[in-house]
Amino acid sequence: MEDLNKKQQARFCFIYARVSTVRQAKEGYSIGAQIKHCKDFAKRLGYKVKEVFADRGESGTALDRPQFQEMLNRCEDGEVDAVIVFHLDRFARNEYDFFLIKRNFEKLGIKILSVSQPNLSGDTPESHLVQGILASVDAYFSRDNSRKTKKGMRRKFEEGWYPSWAPLGYKNVKDEISGRNVIAVDEYTAPLIRKAFELYATGNYSLRALKDELSKLGLRGRKGNKLSESSLQRILTNPFYYGLMRWSGMEKMGKHKPLISKKLFDRVQYVLASHRDFLIRERKYNFLLRGIVWCEVHNRRLVAEWHNIKSSKRKRIGYYHCTHRGGCKGSYIEIETLEEKVADLLKNIQFKKEFIELVVSKAKEYLEDLSKTIVSRKRSLQNKIEALEVKRDNLENLLIEGKITPEIFNRLHSKIESEINSLYHQIIDVEKERSIDIDFLERILAFTRDIYKTYKEAPNYLKRRYLRLFIEKVYIKDKDISQVNYREFFKTLIEEQKVILRNNWLRGQDSNLQPAG
Repeated sequence: MEDLNKKQQARFCFIYARVSTVRQAKEGYSIGAQIKHCKDFAKRLGYKVKEVFADRGESGTALDRPQFQEMLNRCEDGEVDAVIVFHLDRFARNEYDFFLIKRNFEKLGIKILSVSQPNLSGDTPESHLVQGILASVDAYFSRDNSRKTKKGMRRKFEEGWYPSWAPLGYKNVKDEISGRNVIAVDEYTAPLIRKAFELYATGNYSLRALKDELSKLGLRGRKGNKLSESSLQRILTNPFYYGLMRWSGMEKMGKHKPLISKKLFDRVQYVLASHRDFLIRERKYNFLLRGIVWCEVHNRRLVAEWHNIKSSKRKRIGYYHCTHRGGCKGSYIEIETLEEKVADLLKNIQFKKEFIELVVSKAKEYLEDLSKTIVSRKRSLQNKIEALEVKRDNLENLLIEGKITPEIFNRLHSKIESEINSLYHQIIDVEKERSIDIDFLERILAFTRDIYKTYKEAPNYLKRRYLRLFIEKVYIKDKDISQVNYREFFKTLIEEQKVILRNNWLRGQDSNLQPAG
């Protein structure tokens, strides 16, 4: 009977600890220190610790802390008589949340006990008043600290430094001269990020193919995992890499070193938009003529699919076909056969000599202007480098003559060297821009001179673009092309006699007739 009374008189408690920052841990608020003090406090008061709950890196202003929520759920089960914390602000730093939880605890008969504030543990009107005042004070300090933090981050942004975590390709470091946290180039990942932009700008890669290629080269995310396609897309659309910072609704060119040029970034955005416009999103099978070929009999799009073959040297065979529920035998055409028939349509399209000469002339004008612009830009950058080198020489002379201290010399010399290196990289970027522009012009000129050859040699995403440039729909009937609808742009070129269109491509059709559309 005596043992039963002792068991009934035993009091149990939970311990809750929390740190939200590394600084708090260093200042004596570490999880381990809080738990030790709480256990000693529980022992002095005669409480048995039933379980310890701890949240790391969680803000006290948020109630959705995982361990905190688990503790509250356990309290609902009536397991304990008290919850012990090192300080009330470890429990909650929002007065509304504090009063709400305190009221629920009172209904459950659970006390909130504070190691560093033991006089607040009573059930007197005075203790309730002081608890309320302290909860409001904690909330005030939390909000004030948040306001000061945001103000400091804004000031840092306005000074040209990104106030948050550096994106992949960069790293957060402490500047040795100023002692402030800045963003520097990550020597290992930066070349791979630059490579990602350069490869994608060619137009020969889908996001999936680029992701696989970068994975082979060794690019990994912050936690060492492979990049997802969505992560890669966020990288390719982030202007931070050419120098533009975006934060809290504001934009500003940063002081960090750009990894790519603005022109390369714009080229990548163009390719991304082209892939979206021409349905190049990754599918298990991305068929070239999807959305272009139609059944003339039922006016439905043709779909394509692969079929496995057991009794053949070919492992599979693919067909385009109509989706009409009753079937449509006349629409079934092998994938390779139909794609070749559609490609043959481009043999009948030829730009007139005068139009080609006009394109060539414009290309030459553009190249001349480009060369002048590049020479001018490089000369301007070189002049800036020479001016900085003079400054550097003068600074070194001042140090030798003892007119400036080594500390001032190191700070200014480092700044000048950084600016010179940045200018040299800008010169390299200018040359890269030229190569991208020339590559683009080469494709345009090749296309105007021999449409069919250029089409056959192009990657699938460009083939689809070429087809969409001229053709709106290709109709199929009796396993062959029966009708072609051309786009308004192309019909305008025909009317203005910029394009020659041979009309005898359709079987048994009068050579004077134009295809439909």
